[in-house]
Amino acid sequence: MIHPWILWRLEVPAEACVLDRDAWQAAVRLHLRYSAVAAMTLRVRGREQAYVTLEGCEGCLRQACRPGCRSALFRRVLTRSLPGSDLGLVAAPQGLATRPTERVVVLWPGRTARPFELTRWDEARLIVSWTGSRQVRVGALLAVEDDGPDPTEVARAAGWLVLPGSGLFGPRLARQPKPTPRRWLGARWPGAVPLLLTPWVGGQPGSALAGDADLAASPQVWE
Repeated sequence: MIHPWILWRLEVPAEACVLDRDAWQAAVRLHLRYSAVAAMTLRVRGREQAYVTLEGCEGCLRQACRPGCRSALFRRVLTRSLPGSDLGLVAAPQGLATRPTERVVVLWPGRTARPFELTRWDEARLIVSWTGSRQVRVGALLAVEDDGPDPTEVARAAGWLVLPGSGLFGPRLARQPKPTPRRWLGARWPGAVPLLLTPWVGGQPGSALAGDADLAASPQVWE
């Protein structure tokens, strides 16, 4: 059966905190054994919003998921681990607006890789591909504006490896309106699964990832 990729807005209240990190880790790892996840953090004009692309069902776009829908199962894990959080469906035709990012790097985690912040740029897009059956693998794409620090240096300081030739194919991946997981991209993740690589789960919960509702709904800014 073909499962369509569905883009969701990750709605996490600023005060959210994981109740049971061990349970969260086990649930996310179990989900990745059967279905990949693409997690995104978009920073626009200094404000951030998070998204995830998940395998879903034909009923997702009607907010009527079928039994066993993988998006619905992920929502159940999310809401149990982070009370008050939810997945918000990105309206059809499902896609994110292209932002003026000039520098793009494709990343693999090193042995000491850790989450990092996007606060050094006003405009940035971080796309993280999580896959896994026996082991969790991750690859990331970081696209930032021309101003601000070199994204290669920021990533390397956080323990990441920059894939040679990123400038050749990275911009095309960065412009995709609905990023999807790339099973060929990435390496084994060394520790706990943070899902997002900016401080949220696995970092400091409650960063500004659930941007104001008016911004999140504005096609000129986010979708």
